[in-house]
Amino acid sequence: ALCISMPLVSFTDWKYLAEGHNFILAFPGLLAALGLTMVSRLSKNDALLPLCMVLIPSLFYIVIFCFVGWDLDQARDAGWVGQVAPPTPIQDVVSLIDFSLVQ
Repeated sequence: ALCISMPLVSFTDWKYLAEGHNFILAFPGLLAALGLTMVSRLSKNDALLPLCMVLIPSLFYIVIFCFVGWDLDQARDAGWVGQVAPPTPIQDVVSLIDFSLVQ
């Protein structure tokens, strides 16, 4: 899972969540997944699921910045935000497109 930087492919991989720090990092994601599942199954309003998908990361960053008082580097050091990745050149992205398939 992205939140703990460990693969959770099979049922036996869930042992990583038994480690305290990994469980703490994964808990908000698991809670969000449960919430999104409930909204997608029970909601009659078509706008509610996309709204939740925007609100979840927004609330995450509000909590990190306003309530905890961290900046992105502090959140990154604590494991809550991923490491900075080098930018991908636009040529690499364009090379993935097969223009012969475009009609």
